[in-house]
Amino acid sequence: MAPSFQFPKQLPGMILPGCHLIPHNGLPLYVFEEHYREMLSEVLDTHRMFFVAEAVSEEMAEELGGVATGRAGVFAAPFAGLGMARVCLQNEDGTSHLILQGLKRIRILDFDAAFSYPMASIATVETALGDSKTLAAARRKIEERVEKLDGECAGLRTDLLEGLQGAEQIEVWTDMMGARLLRSSEVLRSFLAMDSLEGRLELLWSSINRMP
Repeated sequence: MAPSFQFPKQLPGMILPGCHLIPHNGLPLYVFEEHYREMLSEVLDTHRMFFVAEAVSEEMAEELGGVATGRAGVFAAPFAGLGMARVCLQNEDGTSHLILQGLKRIRILDFDAAFSYPMASIATVETALGDSKTLAAARRKIEERVEKLDGECAGLRTDLLEGLQGAEQIEVWTDMMGARLLRSSEVLRSFLAMDSLEGRLELLWSSINRMP
């Protein structure tokens, strides 16, 4: 998307446990619940965009500043990934397999209970790029560390080196690295919530530096 693209201020979404959509990455989804099937049908007929937010407990929502969805016991983490349905295979039984391509970080402001599926008012999160030389140095440091991964991490090293070829823009590279490298919901939640590109790189460095 071009920087000047105006995203809708209200969009539907899926609230899923342990699921994070990082921009510049694809997320495979299987849509089978009736309210999400209705949502997807309407999305495919319009702008093809919806968000994926992590489902969290009420206690965690209070801690994170999360949002009540209007459904009993269902709360969403405050930051989510907005994506576009690029490929969608609709099955004869009404379910669908699709690939959602991450476009943008968003903050969920509130939910509209008038819909049968989650519909939220959103605000996009703009990335604070910072100093280009600092960012380039941080990237080189991470790449050098990736090349040294060995033993049980050798497969990850190959995936990172091959999977990130061609990702020239530092923001794109950082998000692609994050989606491949970060594993825990807590860390991914923090990564998704960061507007600072330098902060995202620091989180990547901290995570990869703990590996053997």
